[in-house]
Amino acid sequence: MNFVCVLKSGGIYTPAHVERLRAMVWQPVTCLTDCPDVPGPTLPLRHGWPGWWSKLELFEHDLGHVCYFDLDVTVQSLDWLKDLDSAAFYAMADAYQPGGCPVNSSVMVWQGPMPAIVAGFGPEAMAGCPGGDQEWIWRKLGSAIRLIQPPAVVSYKKHGKKAEYGVVVYHGRPKPWDVAEFEYELLALFPNSTLPRKEQYDVAWGALHTDVQRYSAGERAHAKCWLTYRAFDGEVTWNDWLKNVDVVKLPPTGQAKMDARWSTSQSAAEVYLKIKNEAPWIEEAKRYLKISQTTTVLADNPGACANLVRVGSLLAYKQYLDGDEEECAVTVSEVYRLWGETWSKINPMENPYRYVEMRKDSTPLYLMMRLMHAMGRVSVYFYKPEWAENLFKTEEKSPWWSCVLSLARHPRCLW
Repeated sequence: MNFVCVLKSGGIYTPAHVERLRAMVWQPVTCLTDCPDVPGPTLPLRHGWPGWWSKLELFEHDLGHVCYFDLDVTVQSLDWLKDLDSAAFYAMADAYQPGGCPVNSSVMVWQGPMPAIVAGFGPEAMAGCPGGDQEWIWRKLGSAIRLIQPPAVVSYKKHGKKAEYGVVVYHGRPKPWDVAEFEYELLALFPNSTLPRKEQYDVAWGALHTDVQRYSAGERAHAKCWLTYRAFDGEVTWNDWLKNVDVVKLPPTGQAKMDARWSTSQSAAEVYLKIKNEAPWIEEAKRYLKISQTTTVLADNPGACANLVRVGSLLAYKQYLDGDEEECAVTVSEVYRLWGETWSKINPMENPYRYVEMRKDSTPLYLMMRLMHAMGRVSVYFYKPEWAENLFKTEEKSPWWSCVLSLARHPRCLW
């Protein structure tokens, strides 16, 4: 399945909305656009057709088996795609069928190209088709269109937003970013954001303090975590963080997976920050492990495994440096157990990105195995394999590796 979208300049949508869609789909999304600053993959819009009419250019391309999304949809699951006939044309069943048109073109699936849809299209066709591109497509294909019904694709206005829905379409107003529970609004704070730093800080501080009513609990948690990492970078002072970030207590989001995501991310960020500032951090690290042992936090947020092995390895290294070898061995064994149990239960179809990022787990896992070897707890030969030592080079700029080197100011250090 090849995913596509369209961004026509001059409207309310921007390249940030393309990136929002890509963040939800977790797969490459090709954008047909006339905007030069949209990151690839892209294809050029060639005809200059206004607004939604630009979507018709999609049917001139041979993109194979295609799934199209408008930029204002919220993608929660793609499981429904596996039930579709690859040879058929599908479109969302319109919630209200204005003028009798049963089709909504916010979500479409087809095998390209389909030049018959574009044949005869021009200014006169636009004027004579008040229902827009979706009415034109309906006129061209009629009963050949198969309608995608709820719960696979739904209208936010008619059905709301529930976890069991595949795609939620926000036709008209409100848009997803107008709705409190929309979790991707803070694109300004994503690592690939091109927003100037000052504007990013305006968003983050606003979410945490001055514009509280505008943001959901999940978005405020995102802002707190982002500011904690900026404190680690030195952009926010330690005292400023203590007075204006650490003191902010956020309510739960009401969604287990989102609570798991932000609680684990925040806890790990605080461990790194406290190590850097030589503040007490051991109890925070132990709390992370305890939460992982006694709750479903790893199952609710498999990405927390990455921080589990990082925080666990720092705790184990500190215990080793302090001569608490028994405690170190217990910590390593427990981290490996939790990591292994969680990994064995992860469905790659539900968590594809987790499989991609799993390689980041290798370095802290290797560090802990080195500790076990240094203490004589690993009987096989295991001493500085070159390929494994080279893993550390990939972490040179990470907060975790910086913390490893901070702890290494000790006669027993291994790095």
